[in-house]
This record gives sequence, C-alpha cells and structure tokens, in this order.
Amino acid sequence: ISFPLSMDPATCPIIPGQETVIEISKGRSGLGLSIVGGRDTPLDAIVIHEVYEEGAAARDGRLWAGDQILEVNGVDLRNVSHEEAITALRKTPQKVLLSVYRDESQYKDEENLDLISVDLQKKP
Repeated sequence: ISFPLSMDPATCPIIPGQETVIEISKGRSGLGLSIVGGRDTPLDAIVIHEVYEEGAAARDGRLWAGDQILEVNGVDLRNVSHEEAITALRKTPQKVLLSVYRDESQYKDEENLDLISVDLQKKP
C-alpha cells in the first residue's frame, strides 16, 4: 500500500476530529499502552488510559492518553469487550497499524487549563 507522504502511517500526525491510521514499530518492547473501556463497560469505546514511557508508543510519540483505538491491524475494536481488545493488542506483530480517533473537544478548552509545574524527587 502506498500513501501520499503526508499520510504515511509511519510518520503522519494524528489530526483531532478525524480517524487517523498510524503505524508503530514495536522493536524489542511491547506497545506500552494501558487501555480502559469496551462494550462491557460504561465507556463503550477502547480508550488509551496511559502511554508507558518505556514502550514503543511513547518512543513513537503520537499516541496520547484519551485517544480512542478503533482498529488494530484490521481488527475492529469499536464493539469489543475490554478483554478482547487487550488480546488483540497483545497479539500484534512487529509493525502495528492502528486506526485512532482523537476527540477535538479535548483541545478547544486549552485556555481553561491550569499549567502546574512539579519537581519529583526520589526518597532516599
């Protein structure tokens, strides 16, 4: 499959308000995502809860907590249980094609957000 350069799944940005297909190469680590939701939960959709910094998704840098995962390598996650989504994400090969949706409304209220700076220190 060939895509115009701007829509190359390996490099294209995720555009809020529209479905975007991205490709992530896992390398030696897993995807490094935790998810919430599924048809057996009140959330109904599969949503990224956390992107772990040691995983492939964090290295790639495009997925954020709050992004909805619609498909993984052609498997539709729009109407699956939480466990089915976890299974589909765990079975992925080295190159993972994800269809994701980022809600625009998350970004319309940026001026209402407070920026907080925090210094973390390890306990001795």
